[in-house]
Amino acid sequence: LQKYMAKRAKRLSQHKVRYRVRKTLANARPRVKGRFVKTEQPLTAAAVEASKTDQPQ
Repeated sequence: LQKYMAKRAKRLSQHKVRYRVRKTLANARPRVKGRFVKTEQPLTAAAVEASKTDQPQ
């Protein structure tokens, strides 16, 4: 059981970026709530949310 726990800890602690190019491109892309979106989509998503809050239900 100790061997398993040691191997598991080693696997989980080694989080590193393998491809630096992918990381830089991902950081440059626009996001809404952590998800990637297209450039037109944030405007429409914000407009839809605003219209939902304006209408009484």
